[in-house]
Amino acid sequence: MINRVRESVEDLQNYLWYSTPNKNKAVSPVKDPQRDVRAAVLQDLFDLSTLRIGEIMWFKAPSELDRARKHENAAVRAAAQRGRELLHYYFGVDEWRQKVERVRALRRQWRELEDLPKGQVYYLLAECHGTSIDEEEKSALQDGFDQLLEEWIAAWIRDDMQTANSIVHKDVRFEEFIRQI
Repeated sequence: MINRVRESVEDLQNYLWYSTPNKNKAVSPVKDPQRDVRAAVLQDLFDLSTLRIGEIMWFKAPSELDRARKHENAAVRAAAQRGRELLHYYFGVDEWRQKVERVRALRRQWRELEDLPKGQVYYLLAECHGTSIDEEEKSALQDGFDQLLEEWIAAWIRDDMQTANSIVHKDVRFEEFIRQI
């Protein structure tokens, strides 16, 4: 009898603790909000599947039957949904959508420069200075940084770290873009 009363009091305490006046049902807190937000970010920004996110974040792997039948990790899907709700609550739905679109655009732009190391450096400098790639390149051509950058890239490709490090100390822009990497 005493145990039933104690359990009832605990149930009432939990209900009051986890519910709000406008909710019909008590909802327990999110157990690992950081993990859930990371799952949502990986899914929203990088378009990764729930199976891949599960591998990256060490979620328990789904059974082979579920994997073959559903082609997803339900635990990751649920975590990403909870994380997305937290992101929407913090940023607002529209602001989160804008952030996702901006990051995706920046990633596309970065991938376009994948085979152009100088372009990537100018990209990073533009992000750091709030300018454009063209402005950074024009400035570098005028003050000689472009030539230093070519020498630095050549030393880096040759794996000549001594030369690369000595070039880095000749202009603060090297430290600016390296800090962003």
